[in-house]
Amino acid sequence: MEEVEKLLEEGRHIEFVDKVVNKIGEEKKEMRRNRQRGKTKTEIWCESKLVNKEVLPLQEQQVVDLSCVLGVYLAKSEELKTTQIRKMLDRFNFIESNKSNFDKMELIKMKPILAYTAARNKATKELIKILDNSINQVKSFEDFEKICEFLRGVVAYHRLAGGSD
Repeated sequence: MEEVEKLLEEGRHIEFVDKVVNKIGEEKKEMRRNRQRGKTKTEIWCESKLVNKEVLPLQEQQVVDLSCVLGVYLAKSEELKTTQIRKMLDRFNFIESNKSNFDKMELIKMKPILAYTAARNKATKELIKILDNSINQVKSFEDFEKICEFLRGVVAYHRLAGGSD
């Protein structure tokens, strides 16, 4: 995992995605050979990077790192389609398009929609937790934009990691 960690620290996200996707694939093959079920070591490592995260306290590089790890993790869950994440992003984009009339209440109204999404698709749970925690901290339109950029990154890295439509 040190090699994967180093790629992430160096901001080599494309190489990070390739390495993690390959590692998860190899670990899954090995688990199938041994008739094992559950998560791979690499998936567990990804989960550990996502626990109790919020977007707003992070620096820009850390936001990209988090979106990269989450995008790969969600793609490898094989239960979540890119279009499902894009539906969430579309709602955020709609709120963002009303910059001059930004109202935090519109963002708060997203929380039940996110909860419903998490209930319908368990694979979204980590993403929803991060978004829910981050929405609580929004104080300005700039804070909200940071969440939107994070979500765009998740979509991009999910797709790069082989997430399907």
